[in-house]
Amino acid sequence: MAGAYLIMRLPAINKPESIVSASEKDTTSNQRRYCLGEHDLPLYCPNKDTMLWSAHPRVYLAIELDNEVVCPYCGTIYVLSDAKD
Repeated sequence: MAGAYLIMRLPAINKPESIVSASEKDTTSNQRRYCLGEHDLPLYCPNKDTMLWSAHPRVYLAIELDNEVVCPYCGTIYVLSDAKD
């Protein structure tokens, strides 16, 4: 048949996790939160408990002003619990 085309509709597939944008992803269920004391300063992320294979570059975080800070790389929340007032 000259000029005949077969058109197939492909089933919908889920996007792999690696290409799901941050706005589409529910981040509330997998965020880590750490309560720290002043003895833990200076604060840096990733912390010593992070496995090497999943670590990002070390960044020092200024937690002293607001007593709470979020890592810009991984979203881990750090709270300074025994802050001086």
